[in-house]
Amino acid sequence: MLHGEHKISQPPVCTEEVPLHQVYEMLSQDAVRIVIVVDSNVHRVPIGVITDRSICDQLIMRRRDPRGLTAANVLDSNVVKMRRAHLLASHGPVEEQKPVLVVDRDRRLVGLYTGTEEYTHLPPLPQAADPTVPAPTVS
Repeated sequence: MLHGEHKISQPPVCTEEVPLHQVYEMLSQDAVRIVIVVDSNVHRVPIGVITDRSICDQLIMRRRDPRGLTAANVLDSNVVKMRRAHLLASHGPVEEQKPVLVVDRDRRLVGLYTGTEEYTHLPPLPQAADPTVPAPTVS
């Protein structure tokens, strides 16, 4: 489906509580390889993104143990938030290296703009796993 010159699709979205192994599953299934993290199921205010790089920064560079980590531990909050009207009016690249999160007037997530694609019509958020069930171990 086309919207102007932007392709419309669905990005993976999660909350801070989602375990790292679930976040990585979502990340590995997305062509753009980015997961948007929002504050809650109710407000859906974006607080950052997760990429392969943000996970590697935590696990390799900071030598953190992946067991017990959640989306909150690996998210990158260095993003640009912009309303759709401002994005379309800018007619140019918005900070080349930062993801651009499109928000509505109440700061709720509308989608992800990557310069060539705009993701909208977001699916429901995945629920965090039951905390009483242990996460799979990493060898």
